Amino acid sequence: MKKVITILLIITFSYSKGVSQNTSLAEQYTDWLNDAGWSEGTSPGANPVDQELVVDGSVTRWGDLSIRRTLFGSMTLTINTGDSLVIDGDLTVGTEAELIVEEGAYLYVNGDLNNNGTFIFFGGDISNDGVIAVAGDYNEAGGASLERGENSKFYVNGNSDSDEPTDGEIPPEVEMVYTILPIELKSFSISKRGETIELDWITAKEENFSHFEIERATSDMNFDMIAIIEGTGNSLSDILYNYRDFDAPFGTLYYRLNAVDIDGSNKYSEIVSTHKTFEGTVKIYPNPANHQESVRIQLPTNNFNQQITSLNIYDTAGQLVKTYHDFDPV
Repeated sequence: MKKVITILLIITFSYSKGVSQNTSLAEQYTDWLNDAGWSEGTSPGANPVDQELVVDGSVTRWGDLSIRRTLFGSMTLTINTGDSLVIDGDLTVGTEAELIVEEGAYLYVNGDLNNNGTFIFFGGDISNDGVIAVAGDYNEAGGASLERGENSKFYVNGNSDSDEPTDGEIPPEVEMVYTILPIELKSFSISKRGETIELDWITAKEENFSHFEIERATSDMNFDMIAIIEGTGNSLSDILYNYRDFDAPFGTLYYRLNAVDIDGSNKYSEIVSTHKTFEGTVKIYPNPANHQESVRIQLPTNNFNQQITSLNIYDTAGQLVKTYHDFDPV
């Protein structure tokens, strides 16, 4: 008699939950790769796998970002209400990863949004109750899905593979706020030191930045470039800049910065102004004088090349002594 032996093979899978952390340490602005901006003190990198990540503040990823999970892991990226994530590149939601945009949250992708999967059952999952703005295309494949809440907005400038309707292209009010700029200008101020006009400004970040063009205008508000200051290029820390205008004309002066990226795109700063007067720079001699015919007037020679319509001379009693018309100091 033959014996039948049955062998039972038991395979045990161990499951380990991934890292869970958020950006609550940076309630204002932080870079995705900035370790100090994450609660665990370590950035999840550009290709996080099997992690539970929460954007709690304003976060920018300079470049592409890809999230995915393994067969027995879990990958969730949540943008909290009132917070934002800006991707300066493509965002890929891979195998069974989950992207959650809560109501009142913002996701701005300055490239393509790719919602992918391996098979029909292993697609990415995007849940949108806030605002998603895609400057490129929305691509959906491999069992991926996108679900929209009742009050959500879904803007796509390019093509969309989603069964969900879009709300058209990104409106100016959204694009203006979230479009990636070459710099973040923290401050811009003006001061005077004698006849010299001094400009000081600070950038909080620079990304592929080229240079500043300093522009000046008088009361006619026609701006001319007077100098070029090279930028640092790439920085996430404060950079201080200074420029001294030794050749400024007299009168009311206006200044602005034209920030130019390496691809030629640009953005103007706010306008700052000051007033440069003649005080302490005009001399009359001899003083006192016995005869008005002997009075000589010395005007500042530095950058004074404007014709004077009228020039009046008064004595110490406030009486008009002499008037010059169409006086040309050159």
